[in-house]
Amino acid sequence: MIVNTNIQIKKNYKKIIYFCIAVTALIYIIFNIVELYQEKKAYEAHISTELYSETNRVLNSLVENNEIYEEVLDKGKVSYYDAYKITQNHKRIADYTQKYQRLAVSFNRIESGETSGETVKNASVINTYFLQQVETLTPENIEDTLFEIDNDTKKKFQHLKALNKAWFQSAEEYVSGVSINENKFIYDSQLFKAVYGEYRVSYDFWVNFVVNLDKVTEDYLATNMQLRDMKSFLWD
Repeated sequence: MIVNTNIQIKKNYKKIIYFCIAVTALIYIIFNIVELYQEKKAYEAHISTELYSETNRVLNSLVENNEIYEEVLDKGKVSYYDAYKITQNHKRIADYTQKYQRLAVSFNRIESGETSGETVKNASVINTYFLQQVETLTPENIEDTLFEIDNDTKKKFQHLKALNKAWFQSAEEYVSGVSINENKFIYDSQLFKAVYGEYRVSYDFWVNFVVNLDKVTEDYLATNMQLRDMKSFLWD
């Protein structure tokens, strides 16, 4: 009788041990799941903050480009400041597009190869062209004229203005707070913030925007064949 009791105690003891191991493993798994979830949310919050800041800057760059192109075409000359701002703005456009196209792939929001890279390539060429103009002199005044606009240069600026508009229209299609009213570019950052809230990266607007940027770039270049080689178009 005592032997049977001891055997039963041992069996119960083993069950208790197995149960404790199972509970410990379950707690460990739950803890790791919670930790991974918290890390993911923290990462999303970080990326969302960057996305908000960088989307603000790139949309403001498109707005500013339009204003500069209009002023340059109106006054018939390009100042050092005009060229410098166009340089900075196109670098920002290229960097933003490349970064968030790659992020969309890493988040499995689009397939690798779904974008052509045309926006990055052409924005980078425009950046380099104006950067070389800026580097030709060190002005006493940022409003000093860098070069005059002749008929050929005027056509170039008209095309750059139109391409910039195509990029802004892409934003207008997918991003809240973006609109065009009688050729005036409008970006309402407060509306953008109100619509998308804290975890902006979970929305599709930025994915659609950076994917569509390449499509509108390709469409514009296809209907304006002289721009297919942007470098030759600008330098010739």
